[in-house]
Amino acid sequence: MPQFRHSIRFAALLGTLLLSAVFAGVSTLVALWGTNSFAEEQEKQTAAAALKDTVLIMEDSLRHLGEQAQLLAWSNRLYNLLYGGNSGTAELPAAIVERPYTDFQAIVLLDQEGRFLFGRTVFARRDAGVQPDTRLPAPLRAYLETLVPRIHRASPQSGTRGLARIHGELHMLAAVPVLTARMEGPAAGWLALLRKIDEPYIQQLSARSGLRLQLHENTATALPAPLVDLAAIRRLGSAAPPVVTIYEGDTYAGTVLPELKDGLPVAVTGVRVNSLTHIIRQILAENLLLTVPVALAAFMAGFILLDRRVLKRISSLVSAVRASGSGVHAAVRPSGSELDELEMLLSAATDTALRNERDTARIMDSLPVGLMVIDPKTRAIVSLNRAAQEMLGFTEDGLLGRDCSSVVCLATDEPCPMLDTANPQHHVIRTMRRADRTEITALKSTAHINDGRNDFFMEAFMDITDLERKWLSHRNEAQRLSAAFAGLPAPVTIMDSGLSIIQANKAFWRMTGAGHSVQNEITPLSRFIHPEDLPLLAGLDRSASGVSGVSGDAVAELKLRMVDASDTVHFVLMRMTADAAPRTIVYEDLTARQHYEEERMRQAYTDHLTGLPNRQYLYSAGLEKMAGEAAPEQSAGLCLINIQGLDVANNAAGLAAGDAVLLQAAQRMDKARAADHTLIRYGGDDFLIVMAAPCTADAMKTLAEKLHEAFETPFMTGGTEYTLQLSFGFALYPEHGDTLEELIRRADMAMCHSRFQADGQFCLYHKSLDTLRQYDAGKTGTLRTALENGEFLARYQPVVDLRSGTITGAEALARQVLQNGHESPPAGFKRSAERSGIIWNIDLTILQQACRDAARWHTLGMPAAIAVNISPAFFHRHDFLAHVEAALKDSGLPAGLLTLDMEEAVYLHDYRKALGTLDSLKHMGVRPALGNFGTGYSATAHLHDLGFAALKIDHTIASALPGAPAAALLRSAAGVAGSLDIPALSGGVETEFQRSFLLGLGYAAGQGFLFAPPLPAAQMEKLFTEQPRFSAARS
Repeated sequence: MPQFRHSIRFAALLGTLLLSAVFAGVSTLVALWGTNSFAEEQEKQTAAAALKDTVLIMEDSLRHLGEQAQLLAWSNRLYNLLYGGNSGTAELPAAIVERPYTDFQAIVLLDQEGRFLFGRTVFARRDAGVQPDTRLPAPLRAYLETLVPRIHRASPQSGTRGLARIHGELHMLAAVPVLTARMEGPAAGWLALLRKIDEPYIQQLSARSGLRLQLHENTATALPAPLVDLAAIRRLGSAAPPVVTIYEGDTYAGTVLPELKDGLPVAVTGVRVNSLTHIIRQILAENLLLTVPVALAAFMAGFILLDRRVLKRISSLVSAVRASGSGVHAAVRPSGSELDELEMLLSAATDTALRNERDTARIMDSLPVGLMVIDPKTRAIVSLNRAAQEMLGFTEDGLLGRDCSSVVCLATDEPCPMLDTANPQHHVIRTMRRADRTEITALKSTAHINDGRNDFFMEAFMDITDLERKWLSHRNEAQRLSAAFAGLPAPVTIMDSGLSIIQANKAFWRMTGAGHSVQNEITPLSRFIHPEDLPLLAGLDRSASGVSGVSGDAVAELKLRMVDASDTVHFVLMRMTADAAPRTIVYEDLTARQHYEEERMRQAYTDHLTGLPNRQYLYSAGLEKMAGEAAPEQSAGLCLINIQGLDVANNAAGLAAGDAVLLQAAQRMDKARAADHTLIRYGGDDFLIVMAAPCTADAMKTLAEKLHEAFETPFMTGGTEYTLQLSFGFALYPEHGDTLEELIRRADMAMCHSRFQADGQFCLYHKSLDTLRQYDAGKTGTLRTALENGEFLARYQPVVDLRSGTITGAEALARQVLQNGHESPPAGFKRSAERSGIIWNIDLTILQQACRDAARWHTLGMPAAIAVNISPAFFHRHDFLAHVEAALKDSGLPAGLLTLDMEEAVYLHDYRKALGTLDSLKHMGVRPALGNFGTGYSATAHLHDLGFAALKIDHTIASALPGAPAAALLRSAAGVAGSLDIPALSGGVETEFQRSFLLGLGYAAGQGFLFAPPLPAAQMEKLFTEQPRFSAARS
């Protein structure tokens, strides 16, 4: 009976425990069911976060595409190429797309109006033997030609980037204006880069986000059914907030991105599949009614199987517990009944174990890192905290007892280094697998623990996936920046506070020619600076604020010389940030430009025939510089020389012979001068010698004697001797004038007076020579009388197309009708008219006559293009433009038919004023042309900016053909005209050979006695009426 009572009591105890377990299970299921909504909310938040990360990654790709476009587009070379009106398609591939790119697949250049200039696809890899198709698809070109004008109006200086749907395909597009390297100036054009959003790119986004991503049009038919509400969004300025929903256990997330041309927005959708926890929770919730009967059946089976043998085992267990002397047994009072005592023992042990487990679990769950206890023998997961479950996406039941290598670690047959008992791992980066099969990057550390019987590993880890992604992004960005820095075409260095080179790009090392040993060490910049320019660098080094007090983020410029490894000197412009270190310096090698400028200035300041300095050099250098330093009481001298007799050689043997004699004369004068004298060809047969101070009477006498002595021997050319005479006059600086014009005028008075003296005598200016002005005044009266009497008339010489032989117009030439009925050319009155100041009156008279005659020819349908010569004196008058406009208005001649030929002297003294006057003429419609080119001091330095419409070669050059000097001058002049893209015309065409030679050099038109002499207006009109064709057969 007692045994039965004990059995009943024990059965009741077990029944109570079993019912408690059943109740706990039911409570757990109810709790799981109750937390279903919380889990779904977590799933939604996770999907929304993943979708936002996807949008950020796409925006980062777009930003990088825009930076690539800016790097290519903001360059001086491309800007100058496009802004000059040249599409540059021949040079562009080598300049931009010669190397492979991986960040975009197409590059397009458009002009300022959005018209297509160049486009091609770009391949990151080219297979051997396979020629890739680089043609730009037509829909892409049409899309850009429509889009870019809109961007130009909205963002002319910054451009835009975004998504573009082109012919059913989605692209990332960045379009930026082509600006200078300083991002200045109006846009010279537009550069666009495109990257196609293809399947590999979408797969990369899916792998990083954990979502199955799709990009498609935002329409109800294209969207997944759970996200069809997104179709209501039509226009937006940025990404729409994510829409997340759960449908049939899967989590759907979607957002909408704008399209560049305001077309249908782009929908980005993703699906996150059910997790294992969700499936288990669903199974348990759906089978709740089945679980409770199974638990009750288990209770009945336990009651039936409880027999005496079980009670004996329990009694033995109690005895064993008593014998162990444990703390639990000591806390329980024996009651004489094994079942009672066992019940109390089990209750106390359970309470203690549960309390310790709760404390441990509470501590582990409070830690922000994942913790897992692993059996190193079986790799079984013994325990893990809540942080580990959340990071891995598993429940505790889903991981306990399972092999860690098959669940959360990437499977491998090699021994796991994290479980090496001899070498605990600290801060090791490993890849772990989540429940949804996505991977995270974890930073792990392990510790060896022992519970007295078994070894375990405590593994602590934290999710560093985002950190690694950012680190990789920063590393890639650093690599891109480093590669861009190394590949910059301009030399660049980064300096420390002591102006030592911390880092330099390849272009700098190429410029300096430094070896690898120098490149791999911190090198002072002074090592490459010319010794004479080191003070400039030292001044910069003494002040962290930079050059000339410039500070902040401004840019300072410094020109100096650098010396490379081969001791070659480079002229360099340094542009540097003027703040404290690290300081960036960009170098521009000006060596080639310096040499070019020196050669250009040498040509501009050199007479082409004699090789001597010309008039432009005289005015540019200034008398003070050439005279040298001297005491205040000392004077410099100016000698004006005129050569008589050159016209004999010109008339007898042609201009080529005259040039040969003139060259010999210049060489003899150059040898006769002293070392501190400067010989200058002033123009025609006039030369100047500037005598450095102190200039004494003995020095002037010695110079005059040596010059006369040099000319005593006759000059020989072409087997003929020629004798030349010299006249020269002296003036002192500053006694006789403090300007060049005044000194030359007074030296000219002395020269004229010297002609009345015996040979070998020199004449120094003195005030009594001012009586010469009375002569000029008398000559002026004669010329004025001739003007009033209408004795200055226009004569016309036809201008002929050298190829077709047709007359295209005429040039008006001034003639003075003398009392004997003969007509005097300008050589008979020009110099006196210039000295007296009435040359402009003569120019105006001829201009008015020419406009009236040309207007009549125009009304008769004749070739009415007329050219009129203009003197510098007339050009520089304040009312010059008014006179030209009045002549056109009074005559009715269209301005486009009038060409004004002018000498180079018009822009020598006041370049800016001359440039403004020329611009006004062109605005009026009149064509300015540079006449008499090739004589005197021909200067080409500013011709491009002045914008002449034609280049007319002096008649004396063509008439000297077939002489070699004349041929060389004509060839050079044709090259100048070609470089300026203007037609070249020549006077002095007297033979068919000369015409053919000029035509072969590319001269467009010519005039001369081969066609007709200067004719009165009536005869010129008759010639127009006859319309003769001067064919090649004409002799």
